[in-house]
Amino acid sequence: MVEYSDKILVQKTLKGDKRAFEMLVEKYYKPIYNVAFRMTSNKEDSEDVTQMVFAKAYKKLESYQPSYRFFSWIYKIA
Repeated sequence: MVEYSDKILVQKTLKGDKRAFEMLVEKYYKPIYNVAFRMTSNKEDSEDVTQMVFAKAYKKLESYQPSYRFFSWIYKIA
């Protein structure tokens, strides 16, 4: 399996490649979930927050600046 950089995955997503965004979710789901869990201390709420973070990230993906780490950007959303 080929491993793409976050920058490439974002570019592919913006061009309509939904699998590319799925790869970003797979890569960052657990760290974002952990942030959400530290905030909520509740499994179900943390899962909901994590889903909302990725939904918002998808909608706002055009605003991502590749000069910054993707994790830093999505962490700010969380």
